[in-house]
Amino acid sequence: MDNHAGRPEVAEALAGRVGISTRFSNTLQQKMMYVAVPVVRQQTITVIVRVFISVTTMAQTLRLSQVGILIALLVFNNVTRLRRLETMRRDFVANVSHELKTPITAIKGMVETLLTGALQEPQTAERFLGIVARQSDRLEAIIDDLLTLSRIEQDSEQNAVSLNECQILPLLPSAQQVCRQAA
Repeated sequence: MDNHAGRPEVAEALAGRVGISTRFSNTLQQKMMYVAVPVVRQQTITVIVRVFISVTTMAQTLRLSQVGILIALLVFNNVTRLRRLETMRRDFVANVSHELKTPITAIKGMVETLLTGALQEPQTAERFLGIVARQSDRLEAIIDDLLTLSRIEQDSEQNAVSLNECQILPLLPSAQQVCRQAA
């Protein structure tokens, strides 16, 4: 069997995203839709799940089972959104760590210099204490911003998306039309 790593849907999954590709299969002699999904464990892609369906079968299924396809699309959309949010959160933590280290390093350097003799030179001591004060203000601003973000996140979690019962059948024609255009 061929190595499928070069297939477009598998390449997307290897990059941590859901990969979808439609193309003619020489083996099956028909147009197929392929979907590859990465399975992540401990921030590492451990396996790629790849499924396929003939476009003809998919069109027939679409007419017979719009609800199932709609639910599958919603699940895929939710997983993609969660993955994006996880990436944003990791990037945010890395950036905050860097922003906190900069003023701490500056303060530490100034204090060490003052302790090793710069206190004896009033002009140098005053300049270094000014730097310590500015960097302390910077740290305070960063921490205030983090606390504000934390409060916003807590508020959004407490006012989570409300789920209401509704009729799904009126939504199916528009969902079916979107799926037909994609197929």
